[in-house]
Amino acid sequence: MKKTKSLIILLFVIMMTTTTVYAYTNKIKEGDRLLQIEYTNIKSNSNKGTVTYDSETGLNFNAKLEIPGDYYEFTVDLVNTGSKDAQIEKVEITQLTDEQKRYLSYTVTYEDNSQINVGDIIKSKDKKTIKVRLEYKYDITIEDLPTKDEKFNPSFNIIMTENK
Repeated sequence: MKKTKSLIILLFVIMMTTTTVYAYTNKIKEGDRLLQIEYTNIKSNSNKGTVTYDSETGLNFNAKLEIPGDYYEFTVDLVNTGSKDAQIEKVEITQLTDEQKRYLSYTVTYEDNSQINVGDIIKSKDKKTIKVRLEYKYDITIEDLPTKDEKFNPSFNIIMTENK
């Protein structure tokens, strides 16, 4: 009888622990659904490049800039489709090398050219339009030009968290 009572108590404790863990997991999943950020409405200004989205790395693009003054620019909406306000936790942007900075300009800003900052808020059901521009500088000297074709794989990603 004592063994049976101990077994019932043990089974009860296991059942309660399992239920608590299950409820916590659903709460996390529910929270993920409440904070949902999407890149939408990609608009390119020319046919000099293409944009792709990867859930791991964010937005990736390539552009074929052949002569000084060429540029590739696009806008994309960062949309908070969730039910909670979100804030920027981290901005990940591929950086130019020192040599590339001599002849290229690469910027990721809001559409009005203002800086994207950690802590910026995107309210629930709201959006921020982001402008990405890669430009082959036109005010350069012959010494600034690369001596061979170079690959630059630009990308950016904005990591969001719940605004508390």
